[in-house]
Amino acid sequence: MRLFIAIDPGDEIKDALCGVMEELRKGGAGGRFSRRENLHMTLAFIGETEPERLCDVKAAMENVRFEPFLLKMTSPGRFRRDGGDILWYGADGGDALARLQRSLICELKRRGFSPDEKAFRPHFTIAREAKNAPLIPENAKGLCRRIDSIELMKSERTAGRLVYTRVFSRKAD
Repeated sequence: MRLFIAIDPGDEIKDALCGVMEELRKGGAGGRFSRRENLHMTLAFIGETEPERLCDVKAAMENVRFEPFLLKMTSPGRFRRDGGDILWYGADGGDALARLQRSLICELKRRGFSPDEKAFRPHFTIAREAKNAPLIPENAKGLCRRIDSIELMKSERTAGRLVYTRVFSRKAD
């Protein structure tokens, strides 16, 4: 199974991000827009994992200490790519978010996993392979949410659609 650890942005932020995506569509942007139920911030991408290793991922999550923190939506941006850009909306969780992400990576590595170690840039992906995208609206800028849990998610294709399913949730200390 394909796994990742994420933060759920909550309904208010999801609604705002869906508004951003709708404005982009109306403005003529093409691409593959994220579905509302799939909006998340990836903290650690684990990748293909044998089912019997699920307990090790859960143990890594349980061993990480983190206090609830405030996540604030910042500004939209894009990663330029041939074939279309990745459009995203940035977020800031301060030192608490950075420590949480680093701790998760360390705990996963300690248990023999090889999580993706690209530089962490906190964001919510709103579109992939985006073309003709105008300036990204700032509908979500300034929204805040208290983060008090992290989620272990399974990614799979079902009937041609990408579906993310929560496998495990860990509450903050």
